[in-house]
Amino acid sequence: MGTVRTEHLNLTEFIAHAQEQPYDEDAYLTSFFGGTFEDALAAFKTGLLVNTDQFELDADRLFNALAEDTRIDRKYAVAGDFFDVGRIAEGHPEVWIKRKRTPVKPIINILAQIGFTGDIRTHQIYNRGVAIAALVKYLGNAGYPLNLQLLINFHRNRYGTYTAYIDFPSDPLDIDLLNYALTSRMFYRRLGFSFNNWLRRTSAAIDYGQCYLHTVPQDTLYFPCIEGYEYDTLDDARARITALLDTQLVTHQTE
Repeated sequence: MGTVRTEHLNLTEFIAHAQEQPYDEDAYLTSFFGGTFEDALAAFKTGLLVNTDQFELDADRLFNALAEDTRIDRKYAVAGDFFDVGRIAEGHPEVWIKRKRTPVKPIINILAQIGFTGDIRTHQIYNRGVAIAALVKYLGNAGYPLNLQLLINFHRNRYGTYTAYIDFPSDPLDIDLLNYALTSRMFYRRLGFSFNNWLRRTSAAIDYGQCYLHTVPQDTLYFPCIEGYEYDTLDDARARITALLDTQLVTHQTE
């Protein structure tokens, strides 16, 4: 029976481990990797600045579309009034007691798998990143406290699985860094592969990456790896986020 190893890292720790065993093979395959390891490291330090303005613009457009598609219902700690029998016995004229209704909003975890296979196209990765950024803004504006995490996980042959939850700093949210982590091939295929190299050196028999988390934690909106033609357009991304809100949060369509 294999073992399950789970770790929680911050982004700085993730990058530090990647630097210990950099994956810089096949430097000429920029179409696959997006750049060299040094390019990936430099982009982490500065954010992927090339297209951040467009990324933010597209995320805002998708945010506005989400506001038209869905409305989040409030959850109440106490719903309704109650009847005070004691007041009847005392002859009190008002027997209905009104309790103050205080909205209770749980912390929502947004968990994004950072792996993707070689047949996934660049625009699909970009559209998925835009969708996650729009969701972060949508839930934040609705008053939900958010916890944004990246996920990377591997099989370990007969030894089980390894899963790393990487906390993404969100107070304040660095839009350049978010764009880089969610939409750049370099982040996963250079830094992620390098992290994998570090795991191979420090853990038993790391084998190959996984694209799914079999058990999703409570109050978590989970984004697994892209498959097939998912996120082929921003309209597709909009439909996927709307469906996610409808199925995993208390929502209803606007009238």
